[in-house]
Amino acid sequence: MLDLSASEAHLALPDAAEMAEIAAENGGDWGKAVIEYRRRAGAGGRKPGAKNRRTADTAKYLAQFGPDPLVGMQRLASRPIDLLAAELGCSRYEAAQLQVRCMAEVAPYVHSKMAAKVPTSGAGHMTLIMQGGDGEVAYMPLGGGDAEPRLAFAETQPNQQVIDHDPANSE
Repeated sequence: MLDLSASEAHLALPDAAEMAEIAAENGGDWGKAVIEYRRRAGAGGRKPGAKNRRTADTAKYLAQFGPDPLVGMQRLASRPIDLLAAELGCSRYEAAQLQVRCMAEVAPYVHSKMAAKVPTSGAGHMTLIMQGGDGEVAYMPLGGGDAEPRLAFAETQPNQQVIDHDPANSE
């Protein structure tokens, strides 16, 4: 049994009334209440944006051997092509290819990735295929422009033969 009178460890314990209030704020969930109490106290867990210790230690260790890789790539990308080709003993074309690769590697750290464009104009064709529980399949061509969607039903063949791809069992 822990003797709290021998130390001041009891001062670090949360107040019961405070914990009950935090639990009530979290819908009576005491597990969430403990996490929230520790968060408010500034204890436990990594702060948002903080690096993993191992990552930080590795970066510090590698820094003693040379420049940061991003800085090195940026330096290669910013060199004049003629000078870079002469320093590397390669063609101007190969030097330009190296610069493009370096720029592509550095770009995500400088610019955010663009969102994918989803066409919303309705132009083009799309077919919606739905299968009901009774095996009936409905095809709905959705055309662009002023075309009205049409519903067409296709016949299905129940209990079709399964094709076995195992050469030992094939005919």
